[in-house]
Amino acid sequence: MTRHVSRIAIAVVAVGLAAQLGFAQADRQGCEDHPLLTRPEGFFIEGCKDQEFSSAKFDTADGRKEIEGHLVSVSYRRPATAPAMSGLEIIRNYVNAITAIGGEVTYEGKYSASMKVVVDDREVWVRVMPGGQRSYRLDIVEVQGMQ
Repeated sequence: MTRHVSRIAIAVVAVGLAAQLGFAQADRQGCEDHPLLTRPEGFFIEGCKDQEFSSAKFDTADGRKEIEGHLVSVSYRRPATAPAMSGLEIIRNYVNAITAIGGEVTYEGKYSASMKVVVDDREVWVRVMPGGQRSYRLDIVEVQGMQ
């Protein structure tokens, strides 16, 4: 009987350790967070794109606006073993972060939010798009003058 209990105890400890390890997945090689923003705890970088000069569309009160400049897109995911986070919670985290540093929300909806902030005399646009309770994407465009 004690041998059976010992095996069960070992199995429980092993499952617990596996769940803990599942929380800490590594970011995709070559990808990193944008220096302006931090991610919510428990998310890892699934993919990224960094283009010196490109464009993205951001929602505003007047409709969609195409913004050109240095584009950084980062996709985040949360492991299945981690607690889920609602799309609204993800959006509000970024809205609060941008408004805390003097930015403004140009659009906030159920499935995305667009914001802008001026940092070091550069206009920076941020769009957050949750993809369910375990993933989201950030698009960040730093507006640049022509060189």
